[in-house]
Formats: sequence, structure tokens, C-alpha cells
Amino acid sequence: AAAGTMPCPPCALLLLLIRLGPSSMQDLSIDFRSGDGQISANGVPFSIKGVNWFGAEGENGTVEGLTHGSLDRFFEFLSTHNFNAVRILFNHRSVRENRPIPARSFSALHNPSLYDAMSGKPVEYLRMLVLLVEAAARRNVLVLIACGRLAADYWPGSGLWYDDSKGISEESVLASWSEVASTLCG
Repeated sequence: AAAGTMPCPPCALLLLLIRLGPSSMQDLSIDFRSGDGQISANGVPFSIKGVNWFGAEGENGTVEGLTHGSLDRFFEFLSTHNFNAVRILFNHRSVRENRPIPARSFSALHNPSLYDAMSGKPVEYLRMLVLLVEAAARRNVLVLIACGRLAADYWPGSGLWYDDSKGISEESVLASWSEVASTLCG
């Protein structure tokens, strides 16, 4: 939130949940409601002002721009300009394979957290998503996670939410969603 203002209600709860850890997310929840042209979280009206941040769904392996700046810098920019939401896209194959993200897709100088301290290699795909959500929470920005593709190199696809001919079965897609949910929500 901007200096001197309170974060939107769901942003504040999301920040609290991230700080408390995944086990706390089972005990606390955000009750979103809509009516009379207004949305509220836990009974407090708020507005969503958001952006799409592309890249993690494609061959880049993470959101665009990280070769030029840090995750924190981008979320600070959003917060400073009163954005409180971001949509991050992913692809199912990258979730299922969970390989290290490409080192070419980010600056180690700006984003040292995207390197695993033990191995010295880039973090795996799911860990990158966690780091994105944590950086957003530090700036009181809500995150909407959405599947943008079945696989990084598969665009536009067949129009279905799975494609057996590409090795991405309906079961694999369901398992991918479960993995994203358990990784980000505990």
C-alpha cells in the first residue's frame, strides 16, 4: 500500500498468511462477496486494480523483465501506483516437470533469490512461483494464478484444457492444478 494507507483487506490477510506459513492458510480464509456493484473481503468493500504479468507460461520460464529489475522492484512499482492485484500465468508441463528455470530469464544481480543457495543453480519452476507470491505479499498485492498454456512451446493449442496427443492428459492437468494449489496454499 502507498505510504500512510492501509492495504486492501484481502491483501493484508494474504500478507499475514504468507508470514505465518502454509499451515496457517487452513485456519484463515478470505470471504469474498459481491453485491450492489461492489466487492468485499471479510465484509470490507474494496476495489481491484490489477495487471497481467506474462512470461512464466512461455519458454522464458519466469515473468518477463527480471533481467532488468528485481521482483521486489516490480511489486513496489505496482503498489506505489495503487495496483493491488496481478495475474501470473503458468503452463501445466512446467509445473509437472518442475525443472530449474532458465538462467537466461533473470538477472542474478537483481534476483539472487531465484538461485538455490545450496546448488548454485536456478530454482525450480514451482519455487519461482512461490517467490513471486511472497514478493507480491510483501507489497500487499493479490495474485491470481492462471494457466496460460498446456506447455511452454504449445500455443495456441487445440482449444481444449488438455491434449492427449501432446502428452498432457486430463489427469495430468488435474494433478498440475493440485500441485499448484498445494504449493501455494499449503
